[in-house]
Formats: sequence, structure tokens, C-alpha cells
Amino acid sequence: MGRVHNSQICEATGVSRDYWNEYFHRPIYSMRDFSFEANLRSLQESPVKRYTERYSDEVYSNVITFKNRERVARLDEIADEVNIIATPETFSIDTFRDLICEVYKLIIGKPFELKPGPSE
Repeated sequence: MGRVHNSQICEATGVSRDYWNEYFHRPIYSMRDFSFEANLRSLQESPVKRYTERYSDEVYSNVITFKNRERVARLDEIADEVNIIATPETFSIDTFRDLICEVYKLIIGKPFELKPGPSE
């Protein structure tokens, strides 16, 4: 069986838009819940997969290309960093928010600012 073509590749970045799902379901983004506890629990229950783990070169074609090489490397670094800080002693909601914004920009190619809702 041949490798799968990922049809969700963002033309501007060469990165799969589908990778955003690793972050999209986290409370900080999906519910604008900036609470320390909810987001830490989310990461501990479901660690972030590295881009190269989610899109294994054995399964998908063109996972790493000349166009996306640096972005993929950084996305993998961020996943590792997020998973490392997912302990009560080291977790910072501000750092997590900043990393999510960076992930979005790496995937989509446009800046993104994640702010608490008006009631926070």
C-alpha cells in the first residue's frame, strides 16, 4: 500500500492545517478557559503529538519538504516544550498561550492573538 497524501496542506506554509487539532480542543482555545487547572489537566491527559509523530513519513507522503522543513522542526520543538511544562511546578498559562499563537502562525502563516473573553 502506498503512502497517503495529506490534502490539508496550507499552500502558504506547506504545513498541514489539520495539525491545529492538536491544540484546537484545549480549553484555552476551544472555550477561552484560561484556568491553570483545566489546561494542565488537558495536557496531562492528552499530550501534544509532534508534527512528525502525527504525520509519520511511513504513512504520509511529503511530510517534510524544503518549504516546510524549518516550520516542522519548530512545531516539533513546541510540542516537546508544551509536554515538558505540563507539570504543576512548571506550567505557565502565559507561556502556553504564547506557544499556541506561535503554532497557529507556523501552520497558517498569519499572526494569531489569543485573548481572554470579556468576562475574564
